[in-house]
Amino acid sequence: MQTKRTATKRQVESFIKKNWETMPARKIAEKFGMSHDTVLRWAKAMGLQPKQELKTYTVNDLKEKHSSKEAKSEETKMVKQIIKRNEELEKMFNVKTAIENSRDIFKIDFKKSDKDGEATAFVLASDWHLEQRVEKNKNLYGNEYNLQIAEERAKQFFQNTVKLLKKEQQDVIIKNLVLWLGGDFITGNIHTENLKVCQLGPAQATIFATNILRSGIQYILDNTDVKLTIPYNHGNHARITEKVWVSTEEDNSLELLIYNDLQFAFENNPRVTFVHPTGSTALLEVYGLKIAFVHGHHGLRYQGGIGGLYVPARKYVQRKFTRYGLYLLCMGHWHTYVQDTMFMCNGSMIGYDQYADSLGCEFDIPKQTFFLIDSKRKCRTVTVPITFDI
Repeated sequence: MQTKRTATKRQVESFIKKNWETMPARKIAEKFGMSHDTVLRWAKAMGLQPKQELKTYTVNDLKEKHSSKEAKSEETKMVKQIIKRNEELEKMFNVKTAIENSRDIFKIDFKKSDKDGEATAFVLASDWHLEQRVEKNKNLYGNEYNLQIAEERAKQFFQNTVKLLKKEQQDVIIKNLVLWLGGDFITGNIHTENLKVCQLGPAQATIFATNILRSGIQYILDNTDVKLTIPYNHGNHARITEKVWVSTEEDNSLELLIYNDLQFAFENNPRVTFVHPTGSTALLEVYGLKIAFVHGHHGLRYQGGIGGLYVPARKYVQRKFTRYGLYLLCMGHWHTYVQDTMFMCNGSMIGYDQYADSLGCEFDIPKQTFFLIDSKRKCRTVTVPITFDI
């Protein structure tokens, strides 16, 4: 190794210039037996840019610097740095030790459900518009709907309802299923353009919807052991009047025929109970919680805006049901899947159509709703959208 005694000043300067950018000044000083400050001074005289270097000190540095003129100030710096580094290492060691010592403290073991609780399942069916055609090349998101797709989605609705029910029965006792029939199962001819987009006339569509719903209810009965409670509402599309006649809406709705036929079909089945609406509202009480069902076209004033349905729907609940002590309102009509602590808005099975596209509505896939109300916790727990693969 070259030292200051054997290397000339020119050789040292040449080495400094060549290695200045890659080699710390302290290492250069050690190589030639020079002081760190001397190397810095020579570099400055050679026109080299000074660089910031982190000085690292050891106990040996303390011994070497002790005899120098700068011993006192340098020793103070070195001691402070060594103490600081020692504290950092102690903290790291303590954290590592704490982690190692705590590894076996917290354990999560698999616990098989003992089914000590009970829940009631709910499934919301509304806004199917079974006979309406939606052409995928006439809306921005390519949704398509026709009689075949409508029938297939209806089958999947009842199949998925049974699947979800059995899945939840693995963890909680479920003896009752509330199947809400929320209206607008047909589109009807309330608008002139419906004559063009509907593939069946209102009477034919009514028969089509009745057969599908009757078969679906029977499918649930055949594949589960639950009791069925069926609250229902009349939508605004199945009416035979030009405008909604509030006082006689039920009498002028083709859905009255659908619901009447269903009640007749299952009137002798002890597992099936229908809940007739009072005015526009069907009411139910589960585990002391009051639940209301409306189609959604009465009283709720909504014309879009930031926040969507949340604000107008909450105002509607507070305005209409404050004295009733309502826990939850279930509604449809708006073709929008929304969950809130005060209300549930069901999606639609027809999905995004030309009308929604023309209004610039937010896109959503076809959805219906499944949820549980727990007897022990007295609240809505599991909530799942029912979707379709066609």
